[in-house]
Amino acid sequence: MNIQSIPSTLPPDHRPLEIIFENNDFLAVSKDAGINTHPTPSYIGRFGTLVNQLIAQVKNFDREQGEDRPGIVHRLDKDTS
Repeated sequence: MNIQSIPSTLPPDHRPLEIIFENNDFLAVSKDAGINTHPTPSYIGRFGTLVNQLIAQVKNFDREQGEDRPGIVHRLDKDTS
């Protein structure tokens, strides 16, 4: 088995992202079908996932901040919108 790690820094993806709801503690977005939620080894060094879009549009999304760090609570499969 060959396990590849995902780089800690990912390129931003500036494609539009529909924000449904946002406050100081919570963000809900509409994920398009056909977009991976998280990067996979085949996406290393590229963009095209929901995480890449969040990095581009949500301040400090890609920074670790202890227990209060931003992250995805519910993961959706690639073909789920």
